Amino acid sequence: MRPELLTGYTLDGQPQPIEPDQVVWRPGAYAVIFNVERQVLVLDNIKTGRYDLPGGGVELWEDLRSGLVREVWEETGLDVAIRELLHLEDAFFVTPSGRAWHTINIYFRGDVLGGSLRSSIIPDEWSLNPHWVDPRTLTANSFTEVRGMVYTALQKALEYVR
Repeated sequence: MRPELLTGYTLDGQPQPIEPDQVVWRPGAYAVIFNVERQVLVLDNIKTGRYDLPGGGVELWEDLRSGLVREVWEETGLDVAIRELLHLEDAFFVTPSGRAWHTINIYFRGDVLGGSLRSSIIPDEWSLNPHWVDPRTLTANSFTEVRGMVYTALQKALEYVR
């Protein structure tokens, strides 16, 4: 049965009612990438002051892995190979502009093949300044996505680098 209202979440985790007719479907793929020092690659989200993983919306004509390779390169300048599927979860969220989305976020482990770190080439990108951080300093609240799915993916990826 179609609900009258859905509950979505703002980028800072506040619940917000959403009309079903206003929701846009958006599959997203994200990469958990470690360097040789076992640091994880993150970006600074300028809207929330928290971290994001590289990745984002996959275009209709892309498969998940190709879309993720493109997203990582656009946001970081790195060429990557996409490895194991780590986690997936769906969510409803609302951007600061008021746009409502239903996403399935799919998290993969990735390995750097080449390139060099640089900031996003996409105008008006919210996730900037790719850099490496020690994963032991991170909590679920370190990330923009406040329901814990990014942190869950990170914990699963850590099993591959021990």
